[in-house]
Amino acid sequence: MRYLLTIIIVLLIYPSIILAQDNKNYCNDKQSWKEWSELAAKYPHDMELQTLHAIRIGLCKKIEEKTISFETAKKIFNQLHDSVIKNTETKYKIRKDNSKL
Repeated sequence: MRYLLTIIIVLLIYPSIILAQDNKNYCNDKQSWKEWSELAAKYPHDMELQTLHAIRIGLCKKIEEKTISFETAKKIFNQLHDSVIKNTETKYKIRKDNSKL
């Protein structure tokens, strides 16, 4: 349960780990890559986090190669990010409810 709460907090507190927020492209931001690397290393078994990290790498590569627009990549990443947060919150709520039984 603590694990899920930690992931929710990490994903909500660190806006700079998101691919793009407020139309800023973080693909070339060394600090945000450092934060992603640290999170990926700290939570190697968190498939949601690892998936987001891999998608971020791929989308940034595609932006660099000009095979996808920044706007499209931003939409893809943010939709996936929102989905991961909702799924994690749901899992946390289910575990919390089950622990009351």
